Amino acid sequence: MKHLISDKHLKSKRRFEKILSEDIPKKLVKVIYQCGINLSEGSKLLENNQFIDIIKSIKHIPSNSTLRRTVHQLLEEEQNRINELLKNSVFSLIIDETTDSNSRSWVGIIISNCEFSLCVDLVHANSCTASNLQKYIIETLLKYNIEFEQIQALITDGAPTCMCLGRNINKLGIKHVVCGAHTLHLISQIIIQNFDKVNILCAKINKFFYSGNQSKRKQRWLQANSRMINKPSLTRWGTWLQTCLDIYNNKVNLIKFLDHEENTKLKEKILLLLDNLEVSEQLKIIKYLGGLLIPLIKLIQNKIITNQLIDSFNNFSNFFFDEKVETQMKIIQTQFNFYSFNTKKKLKEIFNCIKNKYLNRWDIVKEIIKINYWMSPFYLKRNIFDPQIIHTELLNLDILPVEFLFNWKELQKFIFNNNFTIDDNPIKFWTSNKKKFPKISEHILKKLSIKPTSCEVERLFSFLTHIDSPRRNQLNDISLKTEVILKYNQ
Repeated sequence: MKHLISDKHLKSKRRFEKILSEDIPKKLVKVIYQCGINLSEGSKLLENNQFIDIIKSIKHIPSNSTLRRTVHQLLEEEQNRINELLKNSVFSLIIDETTDSNSRSWVGIIISNCEFSLCVDLVHANSCTASNLQKYIIETLLKYNIEFEQIQALITDGAPTCMCLGRNINKLGIKHVVCGAHTLHLISQIIIQNFDKVNILCAKINKFFYSGNQSKRKQRWLQANSRMINKPSLTRWGTWLQTCLDIYNNKVNLIKFLDHEENTKLKEKILLLLDNLEVSEQLKIIKYLGGLLIPLIKLIQNKIITNQLIDSFNNFSNFFFDEKVETQMKIIQTQFNFYSFNTKKKLKEIFNCIKNKYLNRWDIVKEIIKINYWMSPFYLKRNIFDPQIIHTELLNLDILPVEFLFNWKELQKFIFNNNFTIDDNPIKFWTSNKKKFPKISEHILKKLSIKPTSCEVERLFSFLTHIDSPRRNQLNDISLKTEVILKYNQ
């Protein structure tokens, strides 16, 4: 007994415990990496109280077949939970298609409003047509007992299949909205179509830096410059504009860099295009257009609704949708000297094409930006019940007609007399005060019920891009659906 409580024994025990405690983190990290889990995700798992309780209580490790049997139960429980949330609520429906790492098409359906954003279904699609998308929507509505009156808008990208779906959905009385970021990408696409030589230059530079193994070439470029020239994506046209901006800003550096490269046909073609006066002139115009478009695309994609977004939007809409295109032409000419007759003619074609094709759609996008901007104090954790904030937002953005503000003083008194905090929900606030402020409540609740965003779909489909295991049978399809729905809705 004396030995057990002696200093020598206690020191030895502590030393042994220290060795064990130092060894555990290494083993944990090793296991996390061996299972193909990202370290940050693994750390979240170790911080999860449910996971810790399971580890403490576990007596035997369940077999794979036992784990598989629980997948159906989990999916059923999650669907029941979603069913409860959707009862008597109004929301927007977001649908999009993607391809996983095994080249299989998946259609994701998200239901979203200001209170929640839920992935409700993930369907393996043999072919992604408008009729198939419509079928998946109807099946989802039946599964969750959703009435058409509950859906305020269908949000999609601007793909032809989705546009056809939108026309069909309109017949059911549901508004079809193309998300803001996708509309901007389509506008970028029109700009690209009008600058063929710059498009060729971008393709050549993309091939020069990004085709095959060009790590040494990239390394040499980064030693002399702060960042790489952006890689254009065929599905995200804003990246093409960013590439053009990078080429314009790094033109001198590019010529110097190419001079030290081996004499190749590709190098000569790029140099010829860089020296071409017409290409230089077009790059100047694209630099201006990109300066208007790129900030908008980035802000909308990142759901950052601020004064900066409103300013960018106003600059952009004034530039493209002003009835007097000649006025806008003069603004450009003062900045970039005098353009040739052909260039001015091409610019007019771009403006008219955008106006004719996107003006009606842009009105909807403008309204969405206004709605999101009014909601921004809630998302930025500012006190949305500050009367001054509400008053300023409603007046400046013309969200409410003047007659709705007749009882503003009464509303102001009511807000001051109640101690609302930043955690209070705006929908609950306006719903509970429908009787007191019927017109204001009705108008604002209608606005708040739609929250379209491209980010929701992108977040959902980012899960699919990392799935590499072969998923061929029905059980694995259900496993994937459950995995994605639970992860998205956590």
